[in-house]
Formats: sequence, C-alpha cells, structure tokens
Amino acid sequence: MEIVNNERNFFDKRIERKKVNDKKKPKSLEQITAELRDIYENLYDINLYIYKSEKERTIIEIQYYPKSSLESGFYETVKSNEPMLHMKIGIPPYVNNKTDKYDVNWELGGIRYKWNTIWNRLKFKWKYRNRIKNVG
Repeated sequence: MEIVNNERNFFDKRIERKKVNDKKKPKSLEQITAELRDIYENLYDINLYIYKSEKERTIIEIQYYPKSSLESGFYETVKSNEPMLHMKIGIPPYVNNKTDKYDVNWELGGIRYKWNTIWNRLKFKWKYRNRIKNVG
C-alpha cells in the first residue's frame, strides 16, 4: 500500500487501515518480493507493520513511499539512495511501561483491547482522584 500524506489523526488512520486490510487477501513472501523488486529503484521509504499475529502465521502490512512522490528538489538529493526500511509495532495507549508485554493484535480491537482500555482509565482516575479533589 502506498503511503499517502493526509491530516487525519492516528486513531482514524488505524480504523481505516483495519477496514482496508480486512478486505485484502494475504500474499505470500514470494509474491511480495517479486512486486517490491519491480518498484525497488523508485522506493524512498518502506514500513513494515505487524497487522495480525496468529499461532501459525503473522501477517505483515507493507507501506511504501515512492521517490516519484517527492518534491523535485528533494528527489534529486535522494534519487540514488537505497530505500529506508522501518519495522514497527503499534503500542496500545494503555501501556505505560514499554517493557510490559501486550497483545500485538490490539489494533484489531476485540474484548481484550476494550477491557484493557477501560481498566487503564479506571486506574488513572483512581490514582489522581485525590489530586483532583484537593485542587477543586
């Protein structure tokens, strides 16, 4: 999927990405490799995201930004550069400690995501309730 610049926030993008990806059929590594090889010279940036992890397979979403989409002045400075490669895992908003384990499928929603979100909000309110009372 080609990256398109727009002004929507992260949560709107996440919901839209899920809708689009749910309609797609996963491709094999061989198919993806052949497709990327064909456009490799024109790639400026490649982003790999874990979309869904299952027991027997992991589905990776690949987003790319072509050099041909860059402004002409910047294109001239990067046209001979190799593409940048970024591998990303989304961190849920309810994770406070980056070393804690969490479900990598959180972006797909589901009961566990909703429970963790509600639980985190309750913990936050409980932690700061006395501070709020003393200020008011």
